[in-house]
Amino acid sequence: MAETYVEMSDVIERLIKKERKRKQLAGILRLTFSTVLLCYLLFQILFGITIIKGTSMEPGIPENSVVVYSRLEKAYKANDVVIAEVDRQQVIKRIYSLDEKSVFLLSDNLENSIDSRTFGAVAMEQLKGKVIFTFHFFQ
Repeated sequence: MAETYVEMSDVIERLIKKERKRKQLAGILRLTFSTVLLCYLLFQILFGITIIKGTSMEPGIPENSVVVYSRLEKAYKANDVVIAEVDRQQVIKRIYSLDEKSVFLLSDNLENSIDSRTFGAVAMEQLKGKVIFTFHFFQ
């Protein structure tokens, strides 16, 4: 009888440990899912992230820099660095001047770039966001 009690006790202990591991795993999975969902929402609604290709914003923003921009920005002003969509391509430029309907965009590297001097003023709707962070990585 004592042997049966010990065996039952071991079985119950193993079941309790198994249940604790299951709950722990479920908690980790919930946390992982919530984190992924939050990151997705942050970078689809609030922020955008892109890698700069080209030298049009050098020396301030070198090629291959990672740029984070705010998608919610609507109060643009001269000298803001923005991401815009021009001819179905994302470009990074600096606002030189603006009115209620359009902006004139210039590159920082004027000698080696294409900007509003070439493609003209850009409609406000084409602005995707204002740059808020840049990360420069060593080449």
